[in-house]
Amino acid sequence: MYFLLVAVIDIEHRVVMHPVSIAGAVIMAGIGVFRGHSLLDSAIGGAVGFGFMLAIYYLGDWLGRLMARARNEPWEETALGFGDVNLAGVIGLLMGWPGVIAALFVGMVAAGLFSAVFLLIKMFSGKYRAFASIPYAPFLSLGAVATVVAGIYIG
Repeated sequence: MYFLLVAVIDIEHRVVMHPVSIAGAVIMAGIGVFRGHSLLDSAIGGAVGFGFMLAIYYLGDWLGRLMARARNEPWEETALGFGDVNLAGVIGLLMGWPGVIAALFVGMVAAGLFSAVFLLIKMFSGKYRAFASIPYAPFLSLGAVATVVAGIYIG
């Protein structure tokens, strides 16, 4: 239910709110430990998920600024929001280390596949718009839920 809530909020409002992330961190850390992770494994998973997405966040911000400068346009926003970074940390608390890698990988592949189909549909319908964005939290959430449901547990 938590991941569904996060996905719906991100789709409707394009934001993953900090209070929702904080509540998720508490809930998912508890569930992660209940699932059999040690508290240390959950904490490491949370740190790895957060750190990995934080690196992608800064890389995306840097590339966006570089592209805006090349186009002589003002820099508007980072494609990957900081709420997505927090969500990756929450997923890490649930999945533990190294299970967070599988969950984030599944979410990223799902986002990539969706983006490819979305891009093709927009191109063939004549409605293509460069630099269009999609909410990312639903795909991260899908990755977490899919790995739990499929029983993918690494570690």
